[in-house]
Order: sequence, then structure tokens, then C-alpha cells
Amino acid sequence: MTNEEKIKVLRRIADADDSMSFYDDYSGRNMYGKECVAVDTYDPNDLIEKAAARGVTGARVDSMGKAYVVYWPSIQATKIEEESDNG
Repeated sequence: MTNEEKIKVLRRIADADDSMSFYDDYSGRNMYGKECVAVDTYDPNDLIEKAAARGVTGARVDSMGKAYVVYWPSIQATKIEEESDNG
């Protein structure tokens, strides 16, 4: 699976849940400015399980008070065009 495919999977998961937000420019702990994709959520375990079931693994979690940010350092941040639903 390519990085672009992984990003699309994570974006779809986040878009399906109003309590989640997708980021393509997150810099997590010990990343020293390197950016990756991330999703903020109140239930990191559910998000990680959904992503893993679709082939996206290697998640890390940072606490943000009541919420969490789940990020994938190995998935380099790239801006991709959102798929259009013309059909």
C-alpha cells in the first residue's frame, strides 16, 4: 500500500466520524519538525483498530488533555486531492 493510499484510508475514517479531524501536517514527539499524517479523536484505540483493519499500522498516540492525536510517523505528509463524488 502506498503512502497516498494510506492517507486516503485515514482521511475516510476521520471523515466518517464528526468527532475526528484529519491533519496532513502533524509533527509529533521526537519528530524534530518532520511532518506526518494524524487524526485527533476521543477514542484512540478504536481509530487504531479501524486503521489496522484497513492495512495502516505503526500508529503513535499523544495526549491532548481530554482528546488524543493518533499519528503515523512513517506516513510522510503529502497534500493529496480529495476524491470527488461525481456519481
